[in-house]
Amino acid sequence: MTGGIAVVGAVPPEAEVNASRAQTALLEALDARGIPAWPVVLADDQAVAHAIEHADVVVLIDSRPVHAELARVTRLATARRLALIPSGYAFCEIAMRTCDRCPLAKSCPSSDRVAVHRALAARADLIVYASDVQRTASEQFLGVRSVTKIIPPPGIPTLPSAPISTDAIAFVGGDPMEWQALFAWATANPQRSLVIHAPLRDGATPANVQIAPPLNSRTQLQAIAAARTLVILPGHPLPYGIAAAAAYRAGKEVIANERVGVAAHATDAAVLDRELAAAANAHVDALVALAAQPVSSHARPLELGSVLLYVHHIGLGDSINFLAVASSLTDAGAHVTFAVPAGHHPLLADQLASVVSAQDLDLATARRAHDLIIEVTIQPSDAFAGDIVEDRWIQLALERQPSAMSPMHEQFLALFARAGHALVPRRPTIELTPAELAAGRDVLAGIALDRELVVAIHPGAGNPNKWWAPARFAELIAKLRGRGARIVLVGGANETTLVDEIAALVGGVDVIRCGTSLRDVGSVLAAATIVVSNDSGLMHLASAVGTPTLGIFGPTSERLWGPTHPYAMGVRSRSADPATALAALTADEVERAFISLAGKVAAEPPLSPSSRIAVSPRLQRIANGDTVEWRGRAVVAVSGGDDPVAPVVEACRAEPTWSSLVESIDRDLVTALLAAELIVPVWSLRVSG
Repeated sequence: MTGGIAVVGAVPPEAEVNASRAQTALLEALDARGIPAWPVVLADDQAVAHAIEHADVVVLIDSRPVHAELARVTRLATARRLALIPSGYAFCEIAMRTCDRCPLAKSCPSSDRVAVHRALAARADLIVYASDVQRTASEQFLGVRSVTKIIPPPGIPTLPSAPISTDAIAFVGGDPMEWQALFAWATANPQRSLVIHAPLRDGATPANVQIAPPLNSRTQLQAIAAARTLVILPGHPLPYGIAAAAAYRAGKEVIANERVGVAAHATDAAVLDRELAAAANAHVDALVALAAQPVSSHARPLELGSVLLYVHHIGLGDSINFLAVASSLTDAGAHVTFAVPAGHHPLLADQLASVVSAQDLDLATARRAHDLIIEVTIQPSDAFAGDIVEDRWIQLALERQPSAMSPMHEQFLALFARAGHALVPRRPTIELTPAELAAGRDVLAGIALDRELVVAIHPGAGNPNKWWAPARFAELIAKLRGRGARIVLVGGANETTLVDEIAALVGGVDVIRCGTSLRDVGSVLAAATIVVSNDSGLMHLASAVGTPTLGIFGPTSERLWGPTHPYAMGVRSRSADPATALAALTADEVERAFISLAGKVAAEPPLSPSSRIAVSPRLQRIANGDTVEWRGRAVVAVSGGDDPVAPVVEACRAEPTWSSLVESIDRDLVTALLAAELIVPVWSLRVSG
């Protein structure tokens, strides 16, 4: 073996989740054999490309949750040798394999997700399932392969020692059948006391059942250790049952059914312990044998050639999102012409080599000049009415989403993934010129903002059905002002009345009248610290120019249409009816979402050089011999004589500006301490207080 083995997962091995435990155990077993191996995070496109080029075997452990997951997974099909060791049901839209109760079941077999994973399984040189349950549940979708093996998962945790304080314990995921099964068990065993850790639910519960808050992976193990019995009765097929295996090994009583994969293995604690102890070595044996096999040749997809991405009768946010698709096609070697609505052209004209106005497009000429035409509208009735009968003209309507689970621009990457084209995903981004960015900063400086925490609020949207009530915005503004935020109302060209109404309700708020130039609007949004907006084109513009954005949603899905900035989120009422969700959304709910987002933003380098930096109130310094631990949100340990953290902490006691701090101290060190929350922006102290 020369190139070694790359083990790909959705999260780093150090994350305390089941898939990462399996990844860590496999890497440790490979290292013990002296086999070069390294972890790869699926979202790290450079690391994936390196693994594909250099590794003897690429192993995919898990892929959820990863931005543009299907596009990234498809790239792995180009590896020399590919092994799949799935930790769950990656082909399943909701990752649970609950087909008889799943609303997506009828369309699932023909979905992009199933098609991509079926193609990946057909390409794989080795597939290792954790149990017969997982194999049977998977092969209905992925097909039967002769390269399949059954090996229990490595990395089953050992329960900590703890006195028994609970009779029976259970954990509930997203399957309603689990509630029914657990309640049925509790009713049939009234002498037992059952604690169920799950989100609060409405409705009656049996007298011997107590609902407790959900637990993370670590505290789940602690709770199981303190319980006499683990009750695990999922309504969906559980690939193995990590918690059940840990409980079996500890000699506890486990109440399970035939849908738990571990039940297919010996459940005697001693026998199970031997099986699990041998699991990592069995995986290594299979991978070593695979690495010794000749590299098989695999058909490559045809070159994309010349592509026309023709979007019309769509909103500004849609054009911005499809800019990411056009960029991914360009990265894949396609010669892309991006045709956009005339009103969006000035904003996007310089973002790609060829961006044209859709109204100036001669379709007959374009049809002859391009190998592939992808036409996108909101409604099918808006599509070009020509005699489109050839395979090279694809029509897509946004109102018919293939999935309700992933952002729309990712779903179109999945379309190409289904065809075998491994497009590297892009997030929608818009590059403004330095002069434009400076102009946006000047606009805010012109209204005397100190720029510690500037929140730009856009209360409008192209569709009035997406407007949150002006009174609610006024209530939110009062709350954010109380947390030290400076508020700027940003109004679109046709939103004067709406903005004036809110300004009159709150008083003293700064209003920026945006004209028709979207680039001018973008420069102002780029200068803010955080943008709060209804689901609108300006929400997507704020996210695309690089500003953390909080989107307010009601009739539309924040999962499907939310802002895509890495530090962005959507907030929506839990009301089940989309028609009433926006009216039900309270200012308190939006404020809580804002505080959560602000906490993430505070851990990144401040957007403004003038932001002041302070010592975190949670900072602790613990000395142990020649090691010093600085503790905030994370721990930074320093050994030896020099302590580079101490001067940074001391400097921040005087609350210097970000620019003066990084002038005198290494920027990378300061950024790391900010991420660890040893130091924080001064504005964040009031937001989180």
